[in-house]
Amino acid sequence: MTNLSKAMFLSASALALLALAHARDSGAHARSAGADGASMPRLEAADGDFVGTVRERLPAGGYTYMDVRTNTDDSRWVVTLGEGEDAGQRVRVHNLGVRHDFHSARLERDFSLLVFGIVRSAN
Repeated sequence: MTNLSKAMFLSASALALLALAHARDSGAHARSAGADGASMPRLEAADGDFVGTVRERLPAGGYTYMDVRTNTDDSRWVVTLGEGEDAGQRVRVHNLGVRHDFHSARLERDFSLLVFGIVRSAN
């Protein structure tokens, strides 16, 4: 398997895991069946990777929501598997897809736009 194939496989796997994890948490109406028949939220196409600084971090079970201030001074909420990065850390977000009007039952919070992604330190 080439490096590109491995990267694509890992990205697709991460996206599937994020979507399945959020299927439990989301009260969203737009859903589709996953490969195992589980319900998972539909994601819109990613609009590109970005770099920014974590302003706020909200742990939620096996995943973490982070408010990331980008280099263009936009603020984007990102959700990732695992612990994510701490507030104040500079990060690179590999954007796997987005959801509009996402409701997190676990956090009892609505997000007008939520990026599903892989978050790594940019330092």
